[in-house]
This record gives sequence, structure tokens and C-alpha cells, in this order.
Amino acid sequence: SFNQDATCLVLGLRGGFRIYDCSPFVQRFSTGGGGLLHVEMLFCTSLVALVGGGDQPAFSPRRLRLWDTRKRAALCELNFVTAVLAVRLNRRRVVVALERALHVFDITCAMKCLHTLATVPNPRAVVAFSPNEENCHLAFPGTGVGEVVMYDALALKVLNKVAACKSRVAAMAFCRSGALLATASEQGTVVRVFTVPGAQQVFTLRRGTYSSAIRSLAFNQSATRLAVCGSSSTVHVFDTSLAPRASSAAAAAQQQQQRLRSGSGGSSGSSRQGSPSSGGGGGGSARRASGGSGVRLTAGIKQVAALLPLSKRATDYVDSSRAAAHARLRSGCTPRACALISDGAGSSGGGDSLLVCTDQGMLLRYAVPDGGGDCRLTCA
Repeated sequence: SFNQDATCLVLGLRGGFRIYDCSPFVQRFSTGGGGLLHVEMLFCTSLVALVGGGDQPAFSPRRLRLWDTRKRAALCELNFVTAVLAVRLNRRRVVVALERALHVFDITCAMKCLHTLATVPNPRAVVAFSPNEENCHLAFPGTGVGEVVMYDALALKVLNKVAACKSRVAAMAFCRSGALLATASEQGTVVRVFTVPGAQQVFTLRRGTYSSAIRSLAFNQSATRLAVCGSSSTVHVFDTSLAPRASSAAAAAQQQQQRLRSGSGGSSGSSRQGSPSSGGGGGGSARRASGGSGVRLTAGIKQVAALLPLSKRATDYVDSSRAAAHARLRSGCTPRACALISDGAGSSGGGDSLLVCTDQGMLLRYAVPDGGGDCRLTCA
């Protein structure tokens, strides 16, 4: 898994674990021992959370060990009644996920247990935790199918609940500030983005028409892009730069009304769209030439759809946005986790790079083009 700011990659092995710097990609720590199923790192510090697993586990899967890589020694150990399925941490809290419970600990006060949340059965440990220590938000599945609970791990109270998916939730991720939450269902065709704590849906992102088991969701540092990887060999990068920030929900609604008005602006737009001369020559110029008519056509479809009794799935299809960029992995590679970093490796000497960790033990780096399209493999 990647650490909270995607500067490091940590791997749990059958014999110990390793830590790598992502830029440049070099090994910074390695240790042996028994098998480790879960390894989580706290930013670039020496603190690592370990959970045993595998055929010959280093210790019981019901035990959480906090390890100091600098001292090469355990700082503390916590035992639970059932297996630890996931660990999430930031600079103020540690969240331990069991199948039917979430334990919230204070990392600044000798790992004092602050609260235990009883949850619905969650064998895949679908849980998201904000890396921001001020917006210390936690998200986990609620009692209803597709319901997500937003929880404040500082104040120890529920912030909101939202029906995020029609089927069970499969993946979630907060942006770096904790102000946005991305969710995906087991179907994996649509990713929805909500504000926190308001639970207002601001994006419906269409990954594809075929189902895919979503494995990882990751925002970039400024929350202007969202990477999505699943069981397919393609990683999608969506443009979320129009996500409304604090107190801008009214502006978003006004923009929607303006788009609908522009979509019904008379017959001149339709005639221009149908004109053979608007097609252009090359592919790039053709897309630019038809961009305005495409927006008008989409707005017109949405305006008509608003008058029809569409199902939730049909409404998602009409309102959703396609991926701005995508990376097609080489044959035989399956993505396990993804991250977006801003390190000057983009297409114009600056911008985002997409990191993809595969089931085959490879780390792939792609340059995300500013204008969308195919991501270019820069390092493997």
C-alpha cells in the first residue's frame, strides 16, 4: 500500500516487509521475519503498523504491532478478539477494522482506546480514513445496502449518512483535506464523489459499462483528479477540478441551470452540429470543433431526461462523466493499488504522475496528460 501522501510504498511479504521511496524509486528499509498481511505507514515517519498473516505469520492475525523502523523495535502491541482486517492512521488517530467493529485509538496518548463502533459485517474491511489531522473523518458501510456513514474521529460522533450506492460498497477514499469522499459499489461501473460532512453528491464518474471489482481510489494532492483501478487492466483518471469547495453548492447549481439553458438555446446550435464542415480534419481538431455542440447535445439530453421517469441507473448514465485519461497496463498485469503524485513528471514538465502497483510485484509510473487521453509509461 501507499502511505498517506503517496511518497512511499510499503509491501508486506511472506518474510518481513519493505519500504520504497516512490520518487525516485529506491528501497529505504527492509526486514525479515514471518509473514505480514497488513502493513501501513504513517506518512514518511518511522512508525509502521503491522498485522501478521500468511502461511507462517510473524505473529497472530489478531494482534496489531506498532513498529519503529529506526529503532527496529516494537513500540506497543494490541490484541483483539478477532482478526485485524485493516489499519488506518493519521497523526492523531489509529483506526483498527475488525469484521464487525471499528476501534478508534488516540495515537498521541499511548494508544488509548477512545471508542468502539459496532458495524455491519464487513469482511473486506471497506473503510476510509482521512489523512488530515484536523478533518479527521472516517467512513464505513452503514446498515442499509449501499449506505455510507461519515464519522468524526476527533469529536467521536456521526456526521452524516448517505445512500452512496445501489449495491454494497466496495471501495472508498478521502481526498487529502478530508473534504471529499469517493465511493464505488461492487458493480464498479460508477464512482460517486460526495462532500464531507454535507454528503452532497458533486460527481458521478462512469468507469465503464462492464462490472469491475474496484480495488483502489486515490485523489491527487489538490483533489482535482481521481484515479480508479479495479480488476481490469485499465486505470482511469477522472477530472474532479470542478468539485465545489466550501459554500459553493449554490454556484454548482447555478452552473447546471446555465448548462440547461444553453442546451435549449434554439435551432442554430443544432444546425451547426449537423453541418458537415464542423467535423474538421484531424482527430484533435475535430474534437475541439465539436466540443461546443457536444456540450449542447449533452445538456439537451439531460434536460429531456429530467422530464422522464428514469431509473437510478439510467439517471447515473445521463449525469455521469467519462474518464479524462486512462492508462492501459501491459499484458498480464493486474493493478492492485494506485496513487497520484505531483512531482514534475507530467506531460508539460509539471503535473501529475500516476503510480500503479500490480499483483505481479511491479510499480509502474505514468505521466498523466493535462488535456486527457492516454497516459504515457515513463518508468517500470
